[in-house]
Amino acid sequence: MIQRLHRLPEHDEDPIDLPFKLPAMLSKMGVLFCLQNEGGMEAMNARNIPFLAGTAMAYGLSEEEALKSITINACKIMGIDEEFGSIELGKSATLFVSKGAAMDMRTNQVTSIIVNGKIHSTANFQEALYLKYAKKYQESSKD
Repeated sequence: MIQRLHRLPEHDEDPIDLPFKLPAMLSKMGVLFCLQNEGGMEAMNARNIPFLAGTAMAYGLSEEEALKSITINACKIMGIDEEFGSIELGKSATLFVSKGAAMDMRTNQVTSIIVNGKIHSTANFQEALYLKYAKKYQESSKD
C-alpha cells in the first residue's frame, strides 16, 4: 500500500518526483500495489483518492493500472476481492459515476453514488451554499 502519494520524498537525496513515479515503477516490475491515504484527515481526504491515481497516471502509470490501484488491487491486498473491488455479478455494488474523467480533478463531477446497491444523493451543504449565493449575486449584478 503506497501511502500519501502527494508528499515529499523520504530522503533528501531522492528525486522530488519519486513518490509520483513509484506506482509506475512498481507496475513495471509486476508488483501488486494500491494507493491509500492513511494519516491525518484521512476520512475527509478519501474523496481525493481518485486524484492520487490521476497523479500516478501523469507520471507514467497506465489508466487501467491507475484504476486498479484504487479498486481491485486494494481489495486483493486486503483479501476482500471476492466481494468488492470490481463490477461483477455477486459483488457489492459500491461505485460512483462522474461526468468527465473520474481521476482528473479538473473534470470529475460526481453524478451518482451507489453504496451496497442503494443510490445516494450527491447533494451536499457546499453545493447548496454555492447555488444560494450564485443566485443572490446574479440578482444583485442586474441592479
